[in-house]
Amino acid sequence: MMLKRQLHNIRLGDDGVDRPDISFEKGTTYKDMGLLDEAIAEFRKAMADETLRCRASREIASCLVLLDRIDDAEKVLLQGLLAPDLSKMDRLRIYTDLAEVHVQQGRIESAVERLIQVRNEDSNFFPALKDKIRHLYDKIVTPLSEETATGNETQIAAADAFSSRATGMSPEEIEEHFQDARRRTPRVRFSTPVQYSFDQSVWSTGYSSDISTGGMFVLTHEPVPVGSLVFLKFNLPHADRELHMELIGQAVRQESKRYEQDGVLGMGIQFVSVEPEHQMELRAFVAELYSGEGENGETTGKAAKIRFHCDHCSRRVTALETLAGKTGKCLCGKPVLIPYATHTPSADNPLRGFHIAGCRIDRVIGKGSAATVYKAHHVTLDIPVAVKILDPAQQKAGTLMAERFLKEARVIARIKHANIVDVMNAGMEKGYSFIVMQLVAGSSLNDMMLRGERISVSDGIRVFIDVCKALQAAHEHSVIHGDVKPANILLTPGGTAMLVDFGLVKEMKSYRDQKDTGLTMGTPLYMPPEQARGGHAVEYRSDIYSLGATMYHVFAGEPPFDGLTVVEVVRKHMKEKPIPLIQRVPDAPKTLSDVLAKCLAKSPQNRFESVSQIKQILLTLTREMAVRQFKPIYSKLKKRKPKLEN
Repeated sequence: MMLKRQLHNIRLGDDGVDRPDISFEKGTTYKDMGLLDEAIAEFRKAMADETLRCRASREIASCLVLLDRIDDAEKVLLQGLLAPDLSKMDRLRIYTDLAEVHVQQGRIESAVERLIQVRNEDSNFFPALKDKIRHLYDKIVTPLSEETATGNETQIAAADAFSSRATGMSPEEIEEHFQDARRRTPRVRFSTPVQYSFDQSVWSTGYSSDISTGGMFVLTHEPVPVGSLVFLKFNLPHADRELHMELIGQAVRQESKRYEQDGVLGMGIQFVSVEPEHQMELRAFVAELYSGEGENGETTGKAAKIRFHCDHCSRRVTALETLAGKTGKCLCGKPVLIPYATHTPSADNPLRGFHIAGCRIDRVIGKGSAATVYKAHHVTLDIPVAVKILDPAQQKAGTLMAERFLKEARVIARIKHANIVDVMNAGMEKGYSFIVMQLVAGSSLNDMMLRGERISVSDGIRVFIDVCKALQAAHEHSVIHGDVKPANILLTPGGTAMLVDFGLVKEMKSYRDQKDTGLTMGTPLYMPPEQARGGHAVEYRSDIYSLGATMYHVFAGEPPFDGLTVVEVVRKHMKEKPIPLIQRVPDAPKTLSDVLAKCLAKSPQNRFESVSQIKQILLTLTREMAVRQFKPIYSKLKKRKPKLEN
């Protein structure tokens, strides 16, 4: 005890604070005396000196091992690997210490992996390194063989196969086997967002593609230093809730070849620190998915196929999953892009191959400020569908659009009309709000105008008769669309118009409760004056104004009001009169020009009372135009003299 008191009295300076090197010497002395707790306290003080930090961490871990606190020793060493500017030699020393700790834990495989990392960087780091690897390898009992008592025949067979293969392995074969622990245990397909960080201060988001009890594969958009520690956060689905997992892993390989065309990198991560309760949940989750994959899972090695539909002829196409991302040829002779069967995000489509509501996401077909519409394939029904998914940021922030998203689905499902896209399913799954809808083959009026295509007056009138029918059905259900515009009118190959995107839908009976939001919602080029002032389409005649602005744009080739800024466009909607359509399109019927002028009246009271009135005028105009077109032909037929029969 006298020596201990003398050590406490070793000080430097008047401030009474130990110098780090003195603390290190005191810690070493305490350790030799068997005073391990005191030694740990001194070594922690010594860590204030960056030059002693690695040595002090290793000494603390050594003391913890002597105290039989093996797991704590592992955590200290893993923390030591995070030290900035860690030299190569110090890193290899920590790897060697970790190998010894893993031996103490009975994790012989992990010990072999650590020593192989040392060997890869310096094969002569310490004498008999190869012999040490060989010796530990001979002692291995694989995780699979440890679990044979569970009665899982697949695991028993895998363990037996591994044991027979292991006999006589060369050091190189041993190294190849242990490069990625993730690959030695059963893997299952599992796609979920993964938060990862290398310093626990800056976090990035990736997506897992598979997981095992030993690790996972994460798709990222940035290079990952192989050998670096990675902190992971993700959720595991569990019954009616999700389990939040926080693990520490190590990047053991990086793959870019398969995903380089999309700028995506793959990061193989080996788990190095998992809490016992998380380990149990992980093992149960993997076992459940592993047993459920059956013949179609990747564990069988059979060539899996994917089904999808040609965008050109709608013919069903089947291709090997291994050809995903490549271009094939349909029987119609047109090229087709083979979709991904599993979640493989790209820069422009982070949900590519993602499965939600029984549908596989294939590609983006439309994107707005609050949601994205994807072409998808309903796996069970084997039909193409459209899936609209709310932006997670909108959902997290609880915006007004997030509140209205699923309301859109309920409203459309209630209306049920031939000129309104059907809703097949809606809800929330895997953290995403979604609407599964009928997929309309064709393009929107907006797409046609962007391609420079002009629609004839007669064809345009027939299109807007369909739109009037759709709006009439909505209004009869006390629903205002609120965002009628060319982009929300789709044309089928047969020429039928379909009204879509009821995202700003407004039920008249609930309007009074929500009108004072202070938010202007809609598209400025087609927005009625009262909507610009109050934030929402306030009555059915607001849709009539937007319909008139849309018709004007389609027939004239430009909107009724334009400007350099949104404010300028809105001001014109509120203050200026549009140029009559007949002045811009001289061959347009005057009746049509008058209809648009009335639709675009500033005051709702001066517009049509209902879209059914517009529909009737357009139907009459269609008949009159048909008569005028047929009249010259009829006159010629009448002038022909009938031939006399002999």
